[in-house]
Amino acid sequence: MKSTCYCLLAFVCLFNMACSQKTPGGVKYEVHKKGDGKEQEFGQFLVMNMQLKDSKDSVWFTSKDLGNPVVIPVPDASMEKDEGEYGVFKVLTKGDSVSFQLPALTVFTKTRRKPVPKNVDPNSLFKFNIGLRHIWSQQQVQEFQSKLRRENQLEQVKRDSTTIANYLNEKGVEAKSTVSGLRYVVEKEGNGEFATAGKTAYVHYAGFLLNGKLFDTSLAGVAKKFNFNNGGKNTPYPVVVNTGGVIPGWDEMLMLMNKGMKVRVYIPSALGYGQQGNGPEIPGNSILVFDMEVMDIK
Repeated sequence: MKSTCYCLLAFVCLFNMACSQKTPGGVKYEVHKKGDGKEQEFGQFLVMNMQLKDSKDSVWFTSKDLGNPVVIPVPDASMEKDEGEYGVFKVLTKGDSVSFQLPALTVFTKTRRKPVPKNVDPNSLFKFNIGLRHIWSQQQVQEFQSKLRRENQLEQVKRDSTTIANYLNEKGVEAKSTVSGLRYVVEKEGNGEFATAGKTAYVHYAGFLLNGKLFDTSLAGVAKKFNFNNGGKNTPYPVVVNTGGVIPGWDEMLMLMNKGMKVRVYIPSALGYGQQGNGPEIPGNSILVFDMEVMDIK
C-alpha cells in the first residue's frame, strides 16, 4: 500500500509543474506528471517514450523517430541503488512523466558499456525525458513483437515488390505474379499433374541475388560458368512440397509447376530468408532469383 506521504506527493505533482525527487542511488529527477497506474513488478516490462539530449540540446535518441516505444524488462532489486538511468526506471509507476540529467561518463561508460564519444565532454550532462506508458506482461510483449514483425514483413514485401517491378521494367521482362508477391517467367512448359502438398519434386536450380551473384546451384555447368566451388553436382534436389522444408517462395512456386516445367522466379525477401538472411552469401532482406526446373514428381 502506498504511504500517505507518497499519495500527498502524487497530489502535489498533479497541480504543479514539477516535483524534485531522488532515487535510492542518489539520482535527482523531476516528476512532471504523476501517474495513477500500477506499480512495476519484477518479470514485467516497462513500455516507455524516451528522449535523450546532450548539453547543447541536440537530440541523440528519441523513441518517436522509431515509431514505437522503448520496451525493457523491469530492473531487478539490485538496480534500486543504480546511479544511472536504471535507478530512475526502477522507481517509475504507470503514467509517470519524468526528466533527469546524468553525466556523459555515466550514460556511455557505465550504462551502455561504450567509450564516451571523442566530441563529448565526459562531465557534460545528458538529459532524459521519460514517459512510462504501460507496464506489460511477457505475453503482451510477445504479442507486441509479433505485431511488429508482421507489420515490418508487409512493409518489406511492398518495398521488394517495387524493386522487382522496377528491375523487370528496366530489363523489359514480362512476368506473371501471385498474390504473395512472387514474380515468375515460364521459360519452358511442362506436362502432367502439378506438384501438390506432400509430393516429392526433383528440382534442378540456380539461385542468384538480384545483382546477379550466384549463391547456390545443382548444375555443374552453372557452377563452372560462375567459378562457384560449392554444389553443382548435377543431381536434382528432392523437395517434399509444401511441408516447410524449403523457403516459402519455393513451396509456392513448386505448386504452380509440373514435370518438365522451367521458370525464373523472383522471390521477395519475406518469402526467402527474411530479415536475418542466410550466412554471408545472402544478406538480410535479400530478393532472390531462382532458375528452377522440375525434373520429376513422385
